[in-house]
Amino acid sequence: MSDEPYYVRAKGKITGPFDFATLQKLVRRGSVSRLDELSRNRLRWEPANGNVSLFPPAQESGAASPAQRGAAPVAAPPAVQRFYYQQNGETVGPVPLALLRTLAQSGQIGQDDSVWEDGADSSTSAAAHPALAAFFIPATPVHSSRWRLISIVSAAALVLLAIGAGIVEWQRHSAASSFAAALESRPLVRSVNDEPGLAQAVGFVVCGLHCISPDGKNIEEPSVSGSCFAISPDGYLLTNKHVVQKVDEWMHAKALRDQILKNQLWVVDPRVWVFFAGKKYTANIIFISAHYDMAILKVDRQGHPQPSFALSAAPRTARSEDVFAIGFPGVAEVPLSMDERLTDLKTHTDLTADVTEKFKSRDFAFTLTKGVVSRTVQEAGGTTWVQHEAAIRPGNSGGPLVTSEGLVIGINSVGQRESDTTQTNMALEISQLRKEIDEHVPEVQWR
Repeated sequence: MSDEPYYVRAKGKITGPFDFATLQKLVRRGSVSRLDELSRNRLRWEPANGNVSLFPPAQESGAASPAQRGAAPVAAPPAVQRFYYQQNGETVGPVPLALLRTLAQSGQIGQDDSVWEDGADSSTSAAAHPALAAFFIPATPVHSSRWRLISIVSAAALVLLAIGAGIVEWQRHSAASSFAAALESRPLVRSVNDEPGLAQAVGFVVCGLHCISPDGKNIEEPSVSGSCFAISPDGYLLTNKHVVQKVDEWMHAKALRDQILKNQLWVVDPRVWVFFAGKKYTANIIFISAHYDMAILKVDRQGHPQPSFALSAAPRTARSEDVFAIGFPGVAEVPLSMDERLTDLKTHTDLTADVTEKFKSRDFAFTLTKGVVSRTVQEAGGTTWVQHEAAIRPGNSGGPLVTSEGLVIGINSVGQRESDTTQTNMALEISQLRKEIDEHVPEVQWR
C-alpha cells in the first residue's frame, strides 16, 4: 500500500491528509462515506466508492455462498437499519431509524440535509426519504386539546424508543462531538491583530542559572534568550532547540554542579524562564528533537485555558503570501540613550535576585514584522524551510511565523545577514514536525 496521504472532498470541503489506516477508521465511523471523493494530490479526484479496499463490492447474486462452498452455515445477526446524515459538510452517524425520525420531527435535521442508509450507493434529501417525508409536510392546524395531547404523547413515545434503540451509538457520537466542540471553542489566536491573545500566546524565553551563594543569597543570571509560542491551552510551548540546548546540558551535568557545590559552596540550578506579558513562569523541557531545531516546553499557568495557535497541517508554498514574524528580538535590549547605556553597565555587572531585573520593561513586549513568503526550500538532509521577508533578528529564534489569520506555518530559526541592507530569513516548516509534536503534546489543533 502506498504511503502517500489521502485527501477527502465532501460537498466541496477538503480535509486531510490522512494515512490509509486513519482513512479506514474514518470510514468505519461514518465520517467518510462512499459518496465522498478521494485524491492523493488534490488535483485528480475519484469516487471513494471506487476504492475496493475501503468499500468492498457487494457479493454478486451468482457468486457461491459460504454454504455452497461447503462452509458451515452461520446464523446472520438481526439486521439493524443504521443511517447517516450530513449537515453543513459534517457527516453524523450511524444512528438508528427511530432516532433519525426523532431528529427530523424536532427540526434538528432539515428537509434539504442528505440522508442515506449504511451501505447505500446514493443519498437523498431528508424531505424525500420515505421514512422522514411526513415530518416536512405542513401540518393542518388542530385546535382540539385532545389531539394536541395525543401528539405530545406520540412524540414522547418516539423519544423513548430512540433512546432505547440507539443509546450506544448516540453516546459515541456525543463524546466525539463534545471533544470536537471543545477543541473548536478553546481560545485560539485567529488574527495577528489580536494583541491580547498574542501577548498570552507568544512567550519571551530566558535560559540561565538560579544560584545560592555561600552566604545564602539567591541570584538569577540569564545566559540565552529567545522566543516561544503556545500550541495547547494547557501550557505546551514550541521553541528552537538551540535556544534551550545549553541549559539542558547544564541540567544533565549533575556531577559538575555537585563539584561546584563541594569546592566553591555555590548551589547551581539551571532554569528556563518564560514571560507572557511580563509575567514570569518557570518552564520544564519536555522534549528536544534529535532531527530538527525544535524543542517542546511546558509551563503551568494556573486558571483558565490560555490562548494558543493552530498549526498548518500541510506545507504553505504560495509565493508572495503575507506572513508575520512574532517574537522578542535581542535588538530591543540596545540602549536608546547615553543615560540608558550607563544604567545598563551597572545592571549587567550587578548580581540580582530576580532575572527580571536584568531586562527593561520594553524587552517584555513582543515585536511583529510583516513580509511575504519567498519560497520553500529543502536542505540536503531533508529538512524543509520557509524563506520569507518578515525581518527576524537574534531573539526571534523559536517564535512563530504566521499567516494573517494566526495560523502557524513555521518556527523562525535563522537570520543570515548577507550585507548591511539585506538578510535571508528562514523558518522551520511546521507540518514536518507533526509526528514528534503529536507524540508529546495532546490536543494540538492542526489545520
